[in-house]
Amino acid sequence: MADGPKEQRSHPRLAVRAAFELTAPDERVVLQARNVSLGGAALACTRAQAGRFPVGSRHPIALTEGAADPIRTTALVVRHDGDGIAVRWIIGDPGTATALARLIEKLPPRR
Repeated sequence: MADGPKEQRSHPRLAVRAAFELTAPDERVVLQARNVSLGGAALACTRAQAGRFPVGSRHPIALTEGAADPIRTTALVVRHDGDGIAVRWIIGDPGTATALARLIEKLPPRR
């Protein structure tokens, strides 16, 4: 019996403790990361919260933990699952990418 296709990722995922502020059209919500990578994040939320962030939509997002100044970029919602949403970073400048990479390295592991 053959295994199904394996998911291929460009960046390794890290299970960390981090909160992200995601902005919906009518509110800001703070969501806990399930895992983070240089390509995006899986964020824990309720189904009701996920409904505010449709797949394919783009939203401002900020990572405030561990940073003197929040790292702000745009998140593209790529998936909903039973435990939350997955987002991909849309980063317009190399400085933001570098700052995000440095901060991800410093985030504490989730236990």
